[in-house]
Parts: sequence; C-alpha cells; structure tokens
Amino acid sequence: MTRTARGRAPKDAARAKLYAVAACQGTRCGRASIRWVPTDTGNPIPLDAGRDPHGPIVVDQHPTTRAWIARAMRPDDREDRPRYSVHWSTCHHPELYREVKLAADPRGEFPSLTRAAPPSLGWCSVCGKPREHVETVHLCLDCARAAVARWSPAMAPTIAQWTPAVRRLLQVPDLTDHG
Repeated sequence: MTRTARGRAPKDAARAKLYAVAACQGTRCGRASIRWVPTDTGNPIPLDAGRDPHGPIVVDQHPTTRAWIARAMRPDDREDRPRYSVHWSTCHHPELYREVKLAADPRGEFPSLTRAAPPSLGWCSVCGKPREHVETVHLCLDCARAAVARWSPAMAPTIAQWTPAVRRLLQVPDLTDHG
C-alpha cells in the first residue's frame, strides 16, 4: 500500500479498503454490486454501490473513533448530502441479509428487510442512468428488459404478479412454453 510522507495510508486507499465491493449472491439479483460499510456496532451492512438521492442511509465519521460508518439519515442532515440504500431493501432475496441486519442494527434504525417501494423518479441500480417509473422495478427500462430476457421459467410466479401493463412494458416473453 502506498504511504504518505508521514507514514499513513492516503485517504483514498483507506476508503478503497473500507468500502469493499462485492456482488449480491441472490439468484435473481443479477449479481448487483454492493458495498460493505461498517455501522457504529462495527458490523458491516450491504449498501447498493451507487448513490440513491432518496436513500435513507448516509456514510459519516463516528463521533469518537472518526472511523467511517453507515448510519440512518437524521432529520437535521442536509438533504443534498450523498445518500445510499441498504441492499436488502432492493434485493429480490432480502432474507439473505437477516443475520447481517441483526448483527449490524441492534437498535432497529435501518429499514426493514421488506423490499421498499421505488420512488417515482430515481436512478438505475445497474447502470446509474435515470430510470422511468416502473412499478416493482429498480432499474432503467433497458436494464430491466435485459434482466427479464435472462430469466428462466422459474420466474413465472414472480412475473404472474405483475400487471399486464408492466409485462408489456418490459417485453416479458411467455415463459409457460419453456417448462
């Protein structure tokens, strides 16, 4: 690791090590990029790699240790500061993170494990482009169509819950004749 003249690692190297990027292991999540950021308990939580202007999480320095931690946004925080979403609120398999949430969030400050409804405007969690409002989808139209094209017949129960308008918009193929 590169060191500064005083023998300390530069801030960028420390941030790179702190914000370890991994891929979600959920089978329907498309291996979404997530960043593991510690909370004030020291246990890390998975944040979506991209910023979310409506996200409930901010990354801040701990008041005593000065270590970078993820915390819930407070009413007195500036609205324009970088915000993030916890990945379990956008993942197709939030139950994968049940033990992680219990360890990292003993006071229950972070969002629940149920998937959050997407805001009417937002950013694609894959490519980062602005996305159109598509109910139940956290992706731009191109990324959503690409994800649907990769799905197998095992996704039929999920797709059946979508409205016909959403299925038409995403150009969902008829999966019944594959199985």
